[in-house]
Order: sequence, then C-alpha cells, then structure tokens
Amino acid sequence: MTVRGGFLWALGAVLIWAACAPRQTTQPAPPPTPAAPDTTQVPVAKEPVIIFEEEPTASVPKAEPSEEATPNARFLVQVFASRSKERAEIIASDLKQVQDFPVYVMFEDDLYKVRIGDFQTRKEAEGFRDYIRGRGYPDAFVVEMKR
Repeated sequence: MTVRGGFLWALGAVLIWAACAPRQTTQPAPPPTPAAPDTTQVPVAKEPVIIFEEEPTASVPKAEPSEEATPNARFLVQVFASRSKERAEIIASDLKQVQDFPVYVMFEDDLYKVRIGDFQTRKEAEGFRDYIRGRGYPDAFVVEMKR
C-alpha cells in the first residue's frame, strides 16, 4: 500500500467513525408551566363596578350635541370586553394616552368592559363611536347608563 493509499484509507475510516459516532444533542428546554387559573370568586354587582378611571390628557374634538340631553341617562362608548382584567386595563391605559375623555373599566356580566366618555346625548356618543371605529376599534358601540 502506498502512502497515498494509506492516507485515503485512514481518512475514510475517520469519516465513517465520525458519521457513526453518537452525537451530543441538547435537550430543548421544557415549555413553561402555565400559571394556575385564578379560582377566586369575583362578586357580581347589580350595577357596574368601576375598577379603573382616570382622566386622559390628549385632546380629541368632541361632537357637537344636536339633541336635548337625557336627564336620567348618560352615554358611553364600549370599545372592548374580556374576562381578563389585565387585558382590559392595558386597553384602557392605551386609550387614556390618546383620548380626551374619561376611560372606565367596568366589571359587569362576568366581563371587564372598557368604556369611554360621559356624553349627555346619544348623538354625541354616536359621533365619538364613529371616530373611535376609524382608529382601530371597529366593534365599538354606544351604551346608555342610568344616572
């Protein structure tokens, strides 16, 4: 066997050995265990419970009221509802940054509902509803609340 033949034989043996050798692999990290669901009972109130309310600082032009104010009612625009209090508070916080109306998180019917405004007339609330729909909340609707 020549030197060249011996070299090729040795090279072939090393390649075969490398291909057959067990490979070291790292095990993927196990997925994080989900947090236990919150099993505490939340009391259900007959009237909505305001959980979060703060006056925002930015300004948005208000619609001009074109009808008489309803003395026993006020109108709000609901933009979001969820079973998650945290998600509702995040949406409310985002809305506070860009709107010039009070933002409320209310717990009602087992949902946390994010509502905006304190409009005297339905027409004024509908004008704001149209405005907010054009800014990423297409499912927004007017809610009448008794005073």
